[in-house]
Amino acid sequence: MAFLKNMFLAFIDSFVNIFVSGRSEIKVALFFLYLLFLVIVYFIFKNKSFKKYSWKYCWIGLLLMYFYGFALQLFFTTSNNIGLFDYINVGNNGELSSSSLWHTHVAKASVGLIFSYFGKTQFQTLDSGSVYLEYIPHFILLGGAILLLCLIIAAIFYFATSFKLFLKDKNIRQKIVLIFGYAVASFSLIEGSVDGGILSRNFLISVLFIVALFIREKGKKLKYFYPAVVLVGIFLLLNHFFSQNLTYIDIYGFVSLLLLYGLILGASEKKINKLILVPLFVIFVISWWMSSLRIIQIYKYSSTYIPASSTIYTHNASLNKVEASINKNGQTIELLAKSLNKNISYAPVSVDGITCARNNSSIVIKAILVSKQSLNNVTLNNLSFVKIKKGNSIASFSHFKTPLTFYFDPCTPEIFSVINGVMIDNGFNDYILNYSASSNY
Repeated sequence: MAFLKNMFLAFIDSFVNIFVSGRSEIKVALFFLYLLFLVIVYFIFKNKSFKKYSWKYCWIGLLLMYFYGFALQLFFTTSNNIGLFDYINVGNNGELSSSSLWHTHVAKASVGLIFSYFGKTQFQTLDSGSVYLEYIPHFILLGGAILLLCLIIAAIFYFATSFKLFLKDKNIRQKIVLIFGYAVASFSLIEGSVDGGILSRNFLISVLFIVALFIREKGKKLKYFYPAVVLVGIFLLLNHFFSQNLTYIDIYGFVSLLLLYGLILGASEKKINKLILVPLFVIFVISWWMSSLRIIQIYKYSSTYIPASSTIYTHNASLNKVEASINKNGQTIELLAKSLNKNISYAPVSVDGITCARNNSSIVIKAILVSKQSLNNVTLNNLSFVKIKKGNSIASFSHFKTPLTFYFDPCTPEIFSVINGVMIDNGFNDYILNYSASSNY
């Protein structure tokens, strides 16, 4: 029963993940609450008359927010002497975050600033952006938070006014599909402004969908659009077998979102063309399934049963160490993770002989530590379950770059939290680890 429940949750999570990527489960709840709110707004204002407002102000605000996030990413990388396209992990006072130009999280600091006003700066199960608060002036972040709030209000305002008029001549099926499409696109674009950025697939494809929708509403037919979407989808799926430039998750995620918007457009036509929708749907389901493999594996992992008397390993964040214990009562990993307030997607529980084997080879991760001080005369402490090999620190402008190699026990749970624990134990309460540069160092 637990397995079926988890697979259903995986199904819902994987669908929302098509247009709102991330590890936090809260995105699923937020999307459906947003969708429900829009439906309520529609029925409240259904019979009220409004004038049609120009969409240009909404577009200006949206672009401002995306360029704001892009500027913050550039500021953070240049001020910390990091490569423009490098993938980094940032630790600060127990918080963890990752970022890159292709999927930036630095703008999340605007959200983290609001949380800080309520005394919340540390979250175990989500990345709130609080990690960047000490790197960026707070008045700049406050401006971003205000702009983000304006975007949310604008999305609801335009839905209740201009978009409602747009639905006036549509039948019930078209209205349902278009309201759902509005919810998907607006939620994806607003969330993506602080989690993803202007170069993310969510922004690029969502904008393409909106442009195609407006072209259609101007009276122009999209007869070449749908075959093009199908062909691009097939090409990208086949490209996975011949190119390693992108991971399969990137490719299938891109195809899934493109086809999802194609389905929304096709299903919202006044007259449905089955010759268009059937191929779209088939390829969409294939790409959705493939892009969901990581999520499916996570939920299978969460359903794993831990027999009584099994040896389990968890990371104690307050003590910065991996702890071994004996599972007294049989339970699933999901229940144990919830009792520890852990994010299941970070693999917070390892079970010897079930999820791992301690006699396997070590897990090796290489990174470059970017710091204000040299580590040449510093001896790093090893912790249980992880050993560190340090290279020579090299001065680079106002920073030093030190290659680090981490060797993890094969049963190490939530590896990046363990790395954070190692860094804190060695006196680095705030640090930047560059994973992209390590292979070229």
